[in-house]
Amino acid sequence: MRCDDCRDECAMIGPELDARIAEEVMGWRRAVMLSGQPLYPPGMAREANVFGHTVPEYSTSIAAAWEVVEKLRNWPGGHWWLHLWQVAGVREEWRASFTFGGMAAVHPKLEATANTAPLAICLAALKAMGKP
Repeated sequence: MRCDDCRDECAMIGPELDARIAEEVMGWRRAVMLSGQPLYPPGMAREANVFGHTVPEYSTSIAAAWEVVEKLRNWPGGHWWLHLWQVAGVREEWRASFTFGGMAAVHPKLEATANTAPLAICLAALKAMGKP
């Protein structure tokens, strides 16, 4: 796996990264309970008689990662646009970058490189939110 851009993040692919995306990008929140800190999606009352929800697999599922893209595309106060490409000649290298409000150029500090498209999208989304 070639993943130069995300060194530390590669160690947290899966549930830990998915939880970060849920909270920091998608608007989920934690509720402190005796059973831990389950995550709740936006609009769910903390007092609801539930014990949390399964967080989508944002970092490993392209369908779930696309929910992240749609969330940023409809961001209050402006739109984030995704630039996603597979590096030519490199089978397992994807790059993703979000630009704000239709800026034409890809900003290198908001770009992420990973071995899958969903992971690259998630890492770039965290950078776009200022949470690398």
